[in-house]
Amino acid sequence: VPGVSQTSLCEGDNLTLSATITNAVPPYTYQWTGPNSYSSNTASPTISNITLSQAGTYSLVITDSCGSTSIIQSTPNVTVIAKTTPIFTFGTSDAICSGDTVPILPTTSANGYTGIWNPTVIDNTQSGNYIFTSNPGQCATNTSLSVTINANITPTFNPIAPICAGDTSVFLPTSSLE
Repeated sequence: VPGVSQTSLCEGDNLTLSATITNAVPPYTYQWTGPNSYSSNTASPTISNITLSQAGTYSLVITDSCGSTSIIQSTPNVTVIAKTTPIFTFGTSDAICSGDTVPILPTTSANGYTGIWNPTVIDNTQSGNYIFTSNPGQCATNTSLSVTINANITPTFNPIAPICAGDTSVFLPTSSLE
């Protein structure tokens, strides 16, 4: 029975097929066939970046040097799982000012994917992009988060005319010129 590196793998992974030969006379010829018009004549072909349309059963015909012996084998059904995007429910407000407290980047998404962020902590002094990469063995895409850090602004006001002692005080403005 031919072997496969996995019978269930993620979209974009590599699938390696391999032949097992018993009771035959070398040299051999190999003919692999499979879904989506797949064909190969090598003993252990690899399908790089497998797609959903390449899921299914792969078959192998091995012919020995006598030409009269054909060994027909097929793999278990190969399942290709579509990658899912990790979802994060935390957020950054539209206005994060330099020096403000920023959210901690969670290592588990709302839909259950675990992984790491790069960089691992949001820098509260400059804007940047943060990439979440799921741990191996999970069929998840990378996710990015763009964080904008706004520069602090010093408010300015129109000058107030001089006030003499005992005069009625003026109300200070509640909005700056900005």
